[in-house]
Amino acid sequence: MDVAAARALAEEHLAEALPRRWQHSQAVAATAADYAARLGLDPDVVVVAAWLHDVGYAPPLADTGFHPLDGAALLARSGWPDEVVNLVAHHSCADVEAERRGLGDVMRRYPDMPGAERDVLWASDATTGPDGQRLSVAERVLEVVQRYEPADLVSECMVHIAPQLAMAMQRTSQRIAGGPVSPAVSYDEWANVQLLPHILPVLEAWNPEGIAEYAEDEYEPEAQAFSSLLRVGYTIDVSMVVAVWEHWFGPQSCLTREHDLRKLEKLAEALQGPVRVAGAAQPM
Repeated sequence: MDVAAARALAEEHLAEALPRRWQHSQAVAATAADYAARLGLDPDVVVVAAWLHDVGYAPPLADTGFHPLDGAALLARSGWPDEVVNLVAHHSCADVEAERRGLGDVMRRYPDMPGAERDVLWASDATTGPDGQRLSVAERVLEVVQRYEPADLVSECMVHIAPQLAMAMQRTSQRIAGGPVSPAVSYDEWANVQLLPHILPVLEAWNPEGIAEYAEDEYEPEAQAFSSLLRVGYTIDVSMVVAVWEHWFGPQSCLTREHDLRKLEKLAEALQGPVRVAGAAQPM
């Protein structure tokens, strides 16, 4: 079972029944193939998973109603390699939505596979729109929220996982650049990091949610997140600003309402502060 077989299976289930999903899948696969070639990854794992990551949307395959699990179940039944099955099951941090749908036990049947292949799949999916258009992670997060409406479960999960998607994109870029690769940073780790001195004043001065006047530490969780990411070598770009902000304030935050990414460029630059080398951990 190889890339050609994966493409044929995805086309069989998506091209006619779900043409937009087919357009998206083709673009995700093309991006993953480019990244895999540049990183020397096995296309029969990561590119195959990219072709098949959304096959579970096909109506005849609906079992749980959650496409990563329904797709993974099809692939497991059909004898596809475990690496492909597990990548499809967990694509784009799917475990978060699985838990909220009451499907956590089903998801735990499939081992997660952190590493370059998973990052490539997540990055490719997180930078591809519903019609196959290339987007930044920030644009993709806001596009999903607007398409599903803020109160929808998909929107709520998307803003929760957005920092993980942004980190996967940056780690992929770091690997391509041949520099140090930043470690994954969990949300729990954010709470214990020592704040960088320039972060909180920037957020309080910006004060987009209009809450800084109520308490001096209203933006401390966001400041801790940005500090944690900077300390291990991530770059605070617009996508990371949107990802962290939406994670904490949810899909009805000011960023979702305004959708003004150009306005965020100056904020990202200010938050980046003295750290100027993208993809390399800097002493703080």
